[in-house]
Amino acid sequence: YILSRLAEEYQDRGALPDAIYAAVTTTGKAVIFTATTLVAGVIFWMFSVIKFQAEMGILLAFLMTFNMIGAILFIPVMISVIGPERTLLRYKDAVGA
Repeated sequence: YILSRLAEEYQDRGALPDAIYAAVTTTGKAVIFTATTLVAGVIFWMFSVIKFQAEMGILLAFLMTFNMIGAILFIPVMISVIGPERTLLRYKDAVGA
């Protein structure tokens, strides 16, 4: 979600900070909502009497939470560090948009 939206915003706006802000404020909400919904469904596995299922519920909840945080924070930072020419423009060419 984030990378696709960031590529679109960068193509429209041309300025990387503006594109990052627009992408994270719009698509970031969808990522947070989706991850929160999934975590809310999985976290109840921790009350299972089956030990493996309880442990996997906790593990999956942590994993999805950290993936959400990583998607919102890590992807824009890495695009800024590596550069939009080497990442976003190649991404748009690869998906054919």
